[in-house]
Amino acid sequence: MSAVVEAPSIYPDMTAEENLKQQYLILGLPSFDGIQDLLKLVGLENTRKKKEKNFSLGMKQRLGIAIALVR
Repeated sequence: MSAVVEAPSIYPDMTAEENLKQQYLILGLPSFDGIQDLLKLVGLENTRKKKEKNFSLGMKQRLGIAIALVR
């Protein structure tokens, strides 16, 4: 679990939503249903156009958790 929290596999030039969409595509999921729910669950629903590279460490960790929950 520490790998997810310390160094999640995320794209720094993408928003939280774009990162989750990319994860859905990688996993071959048929739609983007659930992304907004995941963002809300981890408290990133209001990040909108903010790129991951501008996130705080806590925000990056929460995005990593959201990505882990997609799986």
